[in-house]
Amino acid sequence: MVCAIALGYGTTQGESHPIKRPDEVSKCGTGVPEWFAKGVECSLLAPTALMKQNFMFEYRDRKVYATSKGICAPVNLGIVKYHFEVGAGKDNVVWG
Repeated sequence: MVCAIALGYGTTQGESHPIKRPDEVSKCGTGVPEWFAKGVECSLLAPTALMKQNFMFEYRDRKVYATSKGICAPVNLGIVKYHFEVGAGKDNVVWG
C-alpha cells in the first residue's frame, strides 16, 4: 500500500465533516472505565481515509480491541489507535 500525506496550507480552510457518536464506534458492557470513553471521543477526532470513520472499539476483559474495515484499514487503525491512546492515557490501555 502506498500512502501520501499532504502538508501545507490550502487556499481555503476546508469544510466540516459529520462526526459519529461514541456509541456508533464502540461496543462495551457495563462498568466501562472513564478513560475508555475519553479514548473513544478522542479517536472520533482522528483523520481517517475518506472521513468515513470505519472503525470500532470494544472493551472486554480489561482490554481494548480495535478493528477497522475498508481498503485503508491498516492505516486508519494506526491513526485511530494513536488518538485513542492520547485521549485515554497510554498507561491505561492494554490492547487485545
